[in-house]
Amino acid sequence: VNGFLTMLCALGALLIFPAFGIYESWRGRSRAVLGLRIAAAWTVVFISGLLGAFLIHQIGAVSRVWSMGWFIGTGVMLALSRVVMFRMLANVRQQGINAKRVLIFGYGPLGREMYDRVQHFRDAGYRVVGVYDEESDVIPYDVTPLRQIEEVSSFVRDHGVREIWLTLPMAACRDLSGVVRQFRNEMIDIRWVPDVSSVELLGHRFSEFMGLPVIDLNSPPVSGITGVVKASFDRVFSLGVLVCLSPLLLLIAAMVKLSSPGPVLFRQQRLGIDGQPFNVFKFRTMRPHQDGGGVTQAVRGDPRVTRV
Repeated sequence: VNGFLTMLCALGALLIFPAFGIYESWRGRSRAVLGLRIAAAWTVVFISGLLGAFLIHQIGAVSRVWSMGWFIGTGVMLALSRVVMFRMLANVRQQGINAKRVLIFGYGPLGREMYDRVQHFRDAGYRVVGVYDEESDVIPYDVTPLRQIEEVSSFVRDHGVREIWLTLPMAACRDLSGVVRQFRNEMIDIRWVPDVSSVELLGHRFSEFMGLPVIDLNSPPVSGITGVVKASFDRVFSLGVLVCLSPLLLLIAAMVKLSSPGPVLFRQQRLGIDGQPFNVFKFRTMRPHQDGGGVTQAVRGDPRVTRV
């Protein structure tokens, strides 16, 4: 029965831990808050396991001494594993390894504060590579100054920038909105470090970051350990689906081939995690043709469309 309780809690952890954000990237965020989340999540998991044992009438066979010892011991091990992991990551990041490249947008008092904190908290794993400010003449020598808004897009892509920190005042709200729109389809974290008196954008997620309040204006859905878990699941699940559907896919491929001359599949590029392009293969639904000077969208009755 004790083993059954362990199994219930293990299954519950797969659902509950992600809901508490345990597997998210905690780079630059409060370790104390993470500790509280781990404690809360593990408590919910344990109570859920006990409830499951109660519902199947096995709660009476569960050893109280064993269950409480296991609950406390596992909680301590979860906390210690995080401490060890963060210490190892801190040592690596202090050497400049695994550092995210950052562009600071605006170099007023808040911009300088964020730069100073990056220099102080080396173990957070950030490196400021550029600063956009049209007027400031005190930009640090070890970062690239950007004076024109048109330079930002190419700089971000050419230098592998993974985060943009907006430290502009609310008076520059138009510039803030422009940056968010410019990168809304790319896997780049955009954080606004607000003047605490500015609360108009609090519809977005508000969090503590490197000791300062920030608002996440654009945050990719997966990162850190969550991204690794998702990538592994996607590959295993996709392989299983492809194997199961392979007879149907072969039938569709034969029908496409018989419908018109040309390849069965065509390729398109999409942007994936970290803004890296990848290829998507689709079954061809149009006859091979040349669009000339531009792309012509298909319409009803378009002769280019195949019967399949």
